[in-house]
Amino acid sequence: MSLDSKMSTARTNFPAVKLVNDRILVSGGKSSSSNILSSSEIFTPSSSSWTSAGSMTAARQYHAMTLLANGNEVLVTGGDNNNNSKLATAELYNINSGSWSSTSKPMPEIRTTHTSTLLNNNRVLIAGGIINTTQTAIYYDPTTSDWVQTGNMIASYREAATATLLNDDRVLVTGGATASKLPRNTAEIYNPTTNSWTQTSGNMINSRFYHSAIRLPDGNVLIVGGRNASDTTVSSAELYLPSSNSFVAIDSPTYGGTQMTLTLLANNFVLATPGGDKFSNCPVLSELYDPTTRKWLKTGFLNVGRQANFAFPISNRVLTCGGDNADGILDSCEYLSFD
Repeated sequence: MSLDSKMSTARTNFPAVKLVNDRILVSGGKSSSSNILSSSEIFTPSSSSWTSAGSMTAARQYHAMTLLANGNEVLVTGGDNNNNSKLATAELYNINSGSWSSTSKPMPEIRTTHTSTLLNNNRVLIAGGIINTTQTAIYYDPTTSDWVQTGNMIASYREAATATLLNDDRVLVTGGATASKLPRNTAEIYNPTTNSWTQTSGNMINSRFYHSAIRLPDGNVLIVGGRNASDTTVSSAELYLPSSNSFVAIDSPTYGGTQMTLTLLANNFVLATPGGDKFSNCPVLSELYDPTTRKWLKTGFLNVGRQANFAFPISNRVLTCGGDNADGILDSCEYLSFD
């Protein structure tokens, strides 16, 4: 791993989205002084530098952020603030003007540690998380600026679940925790055509929350890591197979953990950087998943172990920044190169 320029502000529990020209926008999160941030910044690969993108209308962590289909706006939803209050507010970042503004209406209710998924009909599905009305999910319609409720989800509560857009435009939501912090092994699928949810025919192999998931080029979904009911690190991996609507166990990476990253590479391999345990100890070994053999290969070491970071491909390299470990909250960035 080679080091790159630092973020302007150390932050963890923040989202990141990739913009045009490989630029990366990050917003909010928790700072090294444990303050919840409203600031945002953009990384520009051509200059290898971070610049301010202004401040959101509200400070927030554990929020979600999604680039809209128009390519010019980024939707931010929910999260926690400095008073540990859960937020129903939402806002838009206009990339051309570099400004933040509140959506015309807030979400119908508070929501944090939720998922946000751009659908192929240009709407944004908001599901799971810590909420009041426990089975609700909504979508944001950018053409009307309205929030519309979907049919009820199957599970009553899914804190820190994952949501993955499938090849057929449906969305797979896996795991997450109950209101009692017990991880689920169930999964369900949202169909935007019927605006309804159905449970998968089989449950996941392992219960997990704060895990990671990514769609592979063959349409299967790789699910790795997280934590379990005893609050210990999960390193196991499994695949969701849309063809059978079920899950199968596969080999596990050496490490899993909370809020790890999965990044799809140009050669169809997946780079995994491990997350942390309940003490925020984060391993530095990164691994590659080979979808053909369903095996893991050791590939290199991070300079700094980290969880709740981001990792995006840029040309033939992967950039990862921020997050935290047992030593604190990070502003550092580093590259893993694939020549």
